[in-house]
Amino acid sequence: MSIVSNKANKKNQIYLFGIIILFVLLAFIKSNLSINLIKTDEFIEADRANDLKSRKTSGFWGPNEVSYIHINNNWTDARNNLPWVQGGDGSWDNPFYIENVTIDASDSPTGSGILIENSIVYFRIENCTIYNSDYGEEYAGIQLRNTYNSKIIDNIVNDNNYRGIALSNCYNNTILGNIANDNFFNGIFLGSCYNNNISNNYANYNKEHSGIFLWGCNNNTISGNNANSNVHNGIFLQFSNYNNVSGNTANYNQHAGIVLGNSNYNNIIGNVLINNELGIEEIDLCIGNIIRNNIIHDREDNGDDDDDGNDTIENETLFVILIIFIIISLICGGFSIIIGRKSENLDDEPKLDSSELEKEKVIEEEYILCDLCGEKIKKGSEKCSYCGSLLLGISDDD
Repeated sequence: MSIVSNKANKKNQIYLFGIIILFVLLAFIKSNLSINLIKTDEFIEADRANDLKSRKTSGFWGPNEVSYIHINNNWTDARNNLPWVQGGDGSWDNPFYIENVTIDASDSPTGSGILIENSIVYFRIENCTIYNSDYGEEYAGIQLRNTYNSKIIDNIVNDNNYRGIALSNCYNNTILGNIANDNFFNGIFLGSCYNNNISNNYANYNKEHSGIFLWGCNNNTISGNNANSNVHNGIFLQFSNYNNVSGNTANYNQHAGIVLGNSNYNNIIGNVLINNELGIEEIDLCIGNIIRNNIIHDREDNGDDDDDGNDTIENETLFVILIIFIIISLICGGFSIIIGRKSENLDDEPKLDSSELEKEKVIEEEYILCDLCGEKIKKGSEKCSYCGSLLLGISDDD
């Protein structure tokens, strides 16, 4: 009985040790997630501090020289008359360009810092700093309307009174590496635009809406952007279809990291969405959107913006479920052993191992039973030591 009991105890100790190890691992994972979130928060704050440094001088032409730029299908005239408009003939390999200009657009007659309209030639706007454009849907630091074939690269469009960069009815444009922070409404806006590439931009801390907002836009690529700490959403697609939204970071937005409203057949893949109220939200009627491989860590909102609570990471969900299943299996396995041992002990007849059984067999062979009282008597005895009856005709050979 003691041998079997010791074995059962050892098994139970092994199960208990395994359960303790698994709980320690889960605590370690949770701790690492919290540390990573703290680091992410620190990185975002560091980026914000860098962005809010004094504006860099964009080159030869400052705000005292240029209060606005307006091109309305007159690139050649502008190049010939404005020293800050340069370039060739507007072909793909010899585009027009505007670069190294700083504009305070508070006195702009167009309401925007740079306004390009009705343009189909190739041009580039690069390394410009624009702020204080006017309030209203038609205004932005850089505003493009009915424009094709542009590249908007490495500009700073912060602190505008409505939008940083805005495109309306535009096709085949590239918005790359710009900083569009602390604007009143959106950092980057596209309305009724097709086949544009919006990549590696910063659209953070915008005050009244989303960092990047697409309305009625199809077949655009939104990739590698940072849209963090906006008052509403990081990236918002409304009435927009067949767009690719991938590899973006949208953290610490007050509502959602990415929102799809009446938007269909978009690919939302590989984005990092941490500490938003919601990671990804589909509103109104949305069909056919592919949403996968995103890292989502929603905050639990208890009236404040604390980043702790019952958070989840999509890619680790299956792992956590597996751990829970293992723990339950181990617990149930331990119980079954204990219950099994209790049922074995009910008859008070412990099972003997092979050596004990062999010894018992030898003892049985050395004794016979008395016919009168039924007690065991050693073979060769002439009378029973219990009842005194004679054992006639009994010998060692029987």
